[in-house]
Amino acid sequence: MQNRIKEFRKKAGLTMEETAHRLGITVSQVNRIENGRSSTTTIRLSEFAEVFGCHAADLIDDRLPIDPNLGVDQERLRDVIIQTERLMSKNQKSVKPERKAEIILSLLSLENDRLDDSDGKVDVKRYAALLGL
Repeated sequence: MQNRIKEFRKKAGLTMEETAHRLGITVSQVNRIENGRSSTTTIRLSEFAEVFGCHAADLIDDRLPIDPNLGVDQERLRDVIIQTERLMSKNQKSVKPERKAEIILSLLSLENDRLDDSDGKVDVKRYAALLGL
């Protein structure tokens, strides 16, 4: 599992030694966990988070790389997701994650078709009525 422990440790202004001391583990263990050479428990992740003043979820790197062979324009997908979230939030729409994924994939498909014929920017607002927003 990739993590962001080193990033948050540095943001907190702590050395590996200070972190290890606060957690009651060795510097070597901190090093192995930071570099993904050793896994850690959710309890230990919570302990790291407490030391760094953040949430345990912040320490998990959930940014999964998209395989470029899938033919997905990552920037376009990112824009569609962000704009969809903003549109739903603005209109105070709450939908189940499964439905939200379907909406995002549909909007991505519509925008891909539209943008392949132009050099415009992603604009999901044009689909608000279609989504009932």
